[in-house]
Amino acid sequence: MPRLTDLDRARAIGQLQAGVPQNQVAALFGVSPSTISKLKAKFHITGDVRDRPPSGRPKKMTPQEDRFLTLSALRAARRPAMTALHRQACLRWCLQHVHWNLNMWRNVMFSDESRFCLRQLDRRVKVWRRRGERYADRCTDRVTSFGGGSVMVWGGISLTGKMRLVIIGGNLNVERNITTRPPAATEEQARASRLHCRMFQIVKIRFLAEPKENTLPNSCK
Repeated sequence: MPRLTDLDRARAIGQLQAGVPQNQVAALFGVSPSTISKLKAKFHITGDVRDRPPSGRPKKMTPQEDRFLTLSALRAARRPAMTALHRQACLRWCLQHVHWNLNMWRNVMFSDESRFCLRQLDRRVKVWRRRGERYADRCTDRVTSFGGGSVMVWGGISLTGKMRLVIIGGNLNVERNITTRPPAATEEQARASRLHCRMFQIVKIRFLAEPKENTLPNSCK
């Protein structure tokens, strides 16, 4: 259906003021009767047929320029919140260990925790559906109050193999990391893991005892 220009709108208002019915005016300009009705109401309120300027900040780019740049609104990727100091600490750690051989890495175990939702995901779930199927059973994501619960697990890998998953009741902090022995890990790996955690605890205690202007090293965060 064509969009009326300002000249056509003025002509349509002239036809209405001359007594021509709205249906005939709509048929004359090839638009729906509701368009002529809205135009009549708008002219009666504002006294003008032109579009009012849109509110808000005007766009700097046209839709054609957006298509040329292949820009589209997508979901932002998720990544750890890292500052410039964190990145410098990571780079410094990599440079210190870039020359390690396999024998040095053999006694190192990388461990991490992960949370698994029992009933639903934290992110938006997308489905393929037709118009009018928004609340169809096959097109809905069943949710429960407070997410339905979750399970926290802890595991690790090393050069010699992987450890068995440990189910953690609650959050895994430094104190629980010290007291929890990773299964299927060697004594050297377990001792190194506890030593690292105790070093963190010692630095944390010293940090709390020192004046507040000092900062905790980024490598111990």
